[in-house]
Amino acid sequence: MVGSGADAVPEIFENVDLDLAVARGAAYYSYVRSTRPAVCCARGLSATYYIGLGEVREGKFPAVCLVPRGAEEGAAIRSITTRCNWSRTGPCRFVLYSSLTAR
Repeated sequence: MVGSGADAVPEIFENVDLDLAVARGAAYYSYVRSTRPAVCCARGLSATYYIGLGEVREGKFPAVCLVPRGAEEGAAIRSITTRCNWSRTGPCRFVLYSSLTAR
């Protein structure tokens, strides 16, 4: 942002090489981390993911949370606490729901 407060105007960057944007961002992040150790970057999933269980009833979607919002890579998640017997032959179809607000 150029300026401060209510008069601040966003600075517009020119996108010359879009294929290098992630590499440049990663290099800058690495540089900032090495010069300012207190800098933190939030990570984790931006949405919660659910698997649908049956049909929609009274406008509600019966579902089980598979991965909660904010889950980080490599985290152990205990979504389903009971044993499920999913013995079925042939192809299966699942409905996957996501929510940006649900926790």
